[in-house]
Amino acid sequence: MEKNGYQINQNISDSLEQKIISLLPESEKLVFVVVGDMTRGARYGETVFAATEKSFVAIDPALENGYYAGKIEDVEKSYVKRMYGNAEL
Repeated sequence: MEKNGYQINQNISDSLEQKIISLLPESEKLVFVVVGDMTRGARYGETVFAATEKSFVAIDPALENGYYAGKIEDVEKSYVKRMYGNAEL
């Protein structure tokens, strides 16, 4: 579905949307958001992966400070770990 000019897999609160935007570079436009329900520690909890054309942010309570932000050009490798009924990026 589309929300405010970007693609997203499910509705999120306005406060979560503002948090995502605040963690990305101000000059970049949000392109897509994926909301999940499993943390890095394989526990249930709200997680988010959001990206612009150049940057990304992962929001997860299991991460230090609750998030990790970076540049897409710095990503050397990514993969999906399949789990029963779910997956981890």
